[in-house]
Amino acid sequence: MKTAQQIDDTDLVSRIIAAYRAATQTSLGSLGSFWFTSYADPKRPVHDALMREDHEEITRILRAPGSSALFYGFETLITPGMYPSDPTDFWDYEAPYDTLRCLAEALGVHRLENPELRYYGVALTGTNPLADQILADLEGRLGFAIDVPNPFIDETGLATSRGVLTYRVVQALYQAWRIARLTESVSNPRILEILVASAGPPITLGEVVCAITRSSICR
Repeated sequence: MKTAQQIDDTDLVSRIIAAYRAATQTSLGSLGSFWFTSYADPKRPVHDALMREDHEEITRILRAPGSSALFYGFETLITPGMYPSDPTDFWDYEAPYDTLRCLAEALGVHRLENPELRYYGVALTGTNPLADQILADLEGRLGFAIDVPNPFIDETGLATSRGVLTYRVVQALYQAWRIARLTESVSNPRILEILVASAGPPITLGEVVCAITRSSICR
């Protein structure tokens, strides 16, 4: 696998810059939106780099969004300290683990704990399985290997042997499983995938949908 430095993405970065500059010439809607007020200042350096067509700086930002405010308002992968209250512990560690356990319970891979048992004198014996164990158990139910993509430099999240797990990846796994169920009775299903926000969910969703539905992805 090539590293970010080995990939020639000159054309892609140029297209992104051109598209952004063209978009600023269109109607932007209400200027009272928080995207033009409270969220605008933190993103100003990114905006300025795009407007002056600083190819080198935009390449750096796209490869390592955690060093800028590019994902401000979407993800926690931004310059540390930018949010008024730091949500890092929740979004980076608690949310991925909680959603992973919920997915395992929803698919019947793990038993759902009944907290009411304690009122009847029954001791709760539930444990907190490691994320790697939950992923392995989910693979047995889903029938395909679960990859944990980390397309960006210095991603933060729940550490697993497969990579850094973010809550977006777990959401994509559920979405893909749900799509597979909805298309079970459809011959040669085609899925329209609309890419938004960061790259993590689309990468996982696309790979998983193809694996479990044998369908083509239309992006």
